[in-house]
Amino acid sequence: MSEPASISLGIASRYASALFDLAKDDKALKALEADTTALAETLAAGADLRAVIASPVISRDDQGKVIAAIGAKLGLSTLMTNTLALMSDKRRLFVLPQFLTALADMIAAEKGEVTAEVTAARALTAAQSKKLAET
Repeated sequence: MSEPASISLGIASRYASALFDLAKDDKALKALEADTTALAETLAAGADLRAVIASPVISRDDQGKVIAAIGAKLGLSTLMTNTLALMSDKRRLFVLPQFLTALADMIAAEKGEVTAEVTAARALTAAQSKKLAET
């Protein structure tokens, strides 16, 4: 892993850990999971959003306005909204993809979910894929 990637992962992990702990203390992990999923889907679908959060040319105020508008549209929780505002204020939105991945991993671990990679000699049928997803 390159040094900048390692630094970004460290920043993302610290924000994710702090938010996760706050949500756990408030018994708001379901809301955090919904927020994480909604943001990840929005980020995956929006090239413009990815450009806004990654650009050093766009001011922190403009980044904050964009992320606040997205948060309002998605109906994000107060904890997530406040965390994103802080990340925007500190010019840390560029780690949003890593932040969301770290949150998803923490939530999955809390729920006892385990991720496995399946390798098959032949392509799985739809029924086999569904059965694997359920286990």
